[in-house]
Formats: sequence, structure tokens, C-alpha cells
Amino acid sequence: MTRGIITIATGNKRYLEMAKNLAKSLTLNMPSVSKAVITDSIDHEFHSYYDFVIPVDKGKGNGIIQKLYIYDYSPFDETIFIDVDCLVVREFNFLWTLFQNEDVSVIGRKVFSGKIWGSTIENFKAKLNIEYLLSFNGGVYYFKKNKIAEQVFNKAKTLVTSYDELGIDRHRGGINEEPLMSLAMGIFRMNSIDDERLGMYTPVNLKGTINIDVLKGKCEFVKGDTLVSPAIMHFGGGYPEAFHYRRESRKIDLVYQFKLNRSFTSSLVNIIYNSLYVPYVFIYRLIKCLIKGEKMKLKPLIPTFRFE
Repeated sequence: MTRGIITIATGNKRYLEMAKNLAKSLTLNMPSVSKAVITDSIDHEFHSYYDFVIPVDKGKGNGIIQKLYIYDYSPFDETIFIDVDCLVVREFNFLWTLFQNEDVSVIGRKVFSGKIWGSTIENFKAKLNIEYLLSFNGGVYYFKKNKIAEQVFNKAKTLVTSYDELGIDRHRGGINEEPLMSLAMGIFRMNSIDDERLGMYTPVNLKGTINIDVLKGKCEFVKGDTLVSPAIMHFGGGYPEAFHYRRESRKIDLVYQFKLNRSFTSSLVNIIYNSLYVPYVFIYRLIKCLIKGEKMKLKPLIPTFRFE
């Protein structure tokens, strides 16, 4: 059976650059894994980063809704989809093992009651005759090429027309694929996996700072009240514009392009980037203190965003 990673990079140039960064991080940390990208880009450079460059079908819709079609796009027998705004910090072959008995799955948990997506689980149970939903972040999906997985994805697609009727919150004015996939997986009684806080996480609800070094296989931060150490760092939201994503992407690029020593490159980039960022943050805080009368903050020295 063929196994591979797939991602989507369409529209804004920033997504295309993130796709290249993701591919480089995969090549450095999982050099034998096959990679595919679904894109509207005509940049021939993509062919040097990905084994499969798949033209996006704009007839399927724009933006996030394309994720409902990753089953149709994938050239692999077993696929792990990874959002384009992720960086792979270390190999994650353990995920293939955790997913091996599932047809379609995610990193998450079953939920049986409570509020969700602007509605309640009880509401969805009543309307769709399901026992539970899966709570997860759609930065990672796993699926096999088989009849059950095909049925799950097709069901998610049919639910698009019922999105507002079901009472699901809009995502930035559009449709969010996560509720639709969760409902479809609930209907077909799919399972999530427990990655023991080692698979994929976002910095949403971050407490403190991110301790990350993609060249040393290190990523650790406190999410809510839980210490996580993901192999796949999902920056999400505005985090790709923040300091840590930019610094780590530069490390990846230097090693990928020039085959530099990882330890040397990590130290060099840290020295340059950190030594510029720390005084920049200090001056920003000082200006806020002088102009707005806010209390001067000295920590953290390297916040994710300058205004933290």
C-alpha cells in the first residue's frame, strides 16, 4: 500500500510559501515519505518539493471547503492530510500506527453533550440520529482509500446544503469543514485517536512561550493547562506571521537549500533572530509604557507576538 502526506495551497501567495516550508520540513524530518499538494499555482518549483502536484478543481468551491474533497484528490492508499500552516518538527511514523485500524480518523476525542459550533450536541443528535461527535482540530486528517472513507467524505459534502439549517456557526463568513466532517464521522461511527499530546497541536490558548527548534526535533508549550510536545506544529490563525514561525522557517530553508549542519544553523539563526527581536520587543513595550502609561513588561523576552 502507498502512504503519503497531502496538503492544500491555493490563492494568496503566503499559502504557497507555507506549502514550500511544510514540504521542506517533511523532507528534513521524514525524507522517505511521499508528498502531494493540491494547488492552483503554476509555480514549477512545486515539482521539486512535492512528488505529486495536483491541480485544484475550482468547481468544488473556494477555500476551506476544498478539504472535503481530499479523499478524491489523494493519490495514496493511506493518506495523512496536514494543513499548509504546519511545520514538521520530527518524524511522526507513530501516527500511522495509531491510525492503522481506522478508515477515517482525527486526533481528538468523542463528545456526547454540551455546546458546540454555536449549537448543542443534543441538537445534532436529534436531527441526525447520532450518538456522539468528534472534537478535533482539522489540521490533520487520516483516511484510507476504501468504500467507508468515501462514504464519510461524501456525507460531509451533502451536509453543506444543510449547514445553516443545522445551526452551525459560519467561519469568517464561510463554511467550516470541521463540523461537517465531525457530523459525517459521527453518522458512520468513526473513531478519533489519542496522540498522547505528541501529534499535532495549535498554540490556541497558549500559556507562556513556545519552546521550538525544528532542527533539534523540539517543540513544547503549555496549551490551556496541558503541556504538549507535538511532532507537527500547527501554527494556524495569525501565528505564521509571528516570530517563531518565521525563525524556524528560516532554519529549515538554510539546511534544505545549502545542506548546512543542523546544530550550527540552529545556533546561528537563533543568535541573529533573537538578538534582533528582543530589543525590538523591548522598544515596543517602552513606547507603550511612555505613551499609554502601561506598566513596563520585561518578560517574556521572546513572546510569540510583540504585543504580548
